[in-house]
Amino acid sequence: MRQGQAMTLPQAVTRYAAQLHAGHTGGHAIDSPLGAWLLVALAAPAAPPGSPAAAELEAALGMPAAEAGALAARLLGDPHPAVTAAAAAWTAPEVQTPALRRWAEGLPAGAPHTPVVPTQAQVDAWADEATGGQIPRFPLEVTPATLLLIATALATDVRWREPLRPAPAAELGPDAPLARDRTQVLTAAWDSDHAVVRARRSGVAALVAHPSTTGLLVVSLAAAPDVAPADVLADAHELAVTLARDPDSLDRVDAFELPLADGPVVGVTERVAQLPVPETHAVQHQAFLPAWRAESRHDLLELQWPGVPAAVVALADLLRDQPDPPPLEAEAVQAAVGSFTREGFRAAAITAIGVRAAGMPWHQEGLLREVTLRFGHPHAVVAVAVDETGGPWHGLPVFSAWVARSREVGAD
Repeated sequence: MRQGQAMTLPQAVTRYAAQLHAGHTGGHAIDSPLGAWLLVALAAPAAPPGSPAAAELEAALGMPAAEAGALAARLLGDPHPAVTAAAAAWTAPEVQTPALRRWAEGLPAGAPHTPVVPTQAQVDAWADEATGGQIPRFPLEVTPATLLLIATALATDVRWREPLRPAPAAELGPDAPLARDRTQVLTAAWDSDHAVVRARRSGVAALVAHPSTTGLLVVSLAAAPDVAPADVLADAHELAVTLARDPDSLDRVDAFELPLADGPVVGVTERVAQLPVPETHAVQHQAFLPAWRAESRHDLLELQWPGVPAAVVALADLLRDQPDPPPLEAEAVQAAVGSFTREGFRAAAITAIGVRAAGMPWHQEGLLREVTLRFGHPHAVVAVAVDETGGPWHGLPVFSAWVARSREVGAD
């Protein structure tokens, strides 16, 4: 992106994800940077223009608050066929301050405001419905002290166009940590995109992109085991967006430029084979990946996810716009789940901020070069929405995971 050029939404979310993952230590986890970005975008108008909170929010969003709000409204109002998106806000009737009412009236139709705090059962039902049952309980506890809740929910449940075949776990390599205690792994389907790529931070890496039946492209990226997880995750986001929006620009490595070696991520062998005339050289790829499932809960204030602390300040200040405001405390969390199986990919995330009164409880013959891509070491996975009509979801990263634990194939 040229200096001074406005960011597209996929660029903004990719940048946000890189900031969010900067301190990733390699633990098995799943998250949704988009879910957090949406929450920050909905909260941003609460900050007075020119205030430090407004500046922090716009820096996190990568664009002016009004622009981010309009994009959030488009995403919520024009859902992708593979992604369920929802948002909502609730506030207690005793804190309907002028500032809060102005902010609530500006929320898009896809993020309705209710001037009553729901019960735990009601907000759990909202979470269950918004995620198709993947997250049956809202990640924050509602108590009598709760004054404000705002949340976003994203969910997907897609099937591969071609189911993945099982393979012996040994195909991941002799020292692959994700093959330990496993008997089977998965073989990437014939219609997936297999490539060795040059990634901006990770260098030469293995990439497989699995297409779903409903327009979600799930991209797995594995780099050398000594590359930092944050770098692999950042590259995975960038490459997933590139594959969705401009696949011809992907920096693929010619297999005949690769050394003949059996590495932990990329293995290259060569043999004489019968090739169609007039071909003298050919390349054949195969890829092996583990099945996996992840479930995570992230404390967004402790982790200092971009824009979230400022969003909490701005929202709490809405409640202080009254005589003798109560002391306040806040919590911000994201609960996320995801799984990668023979049949498809499922994931969901709820990102929420809660503000409550302080002091209350928190609860031819020629050479055939064969390239094997192995995802037996911890690696990144990014799911990116694809919309050939060029709608607002096109090229937008929705979920990301760092796969540090595998699961037995068939244990769905």
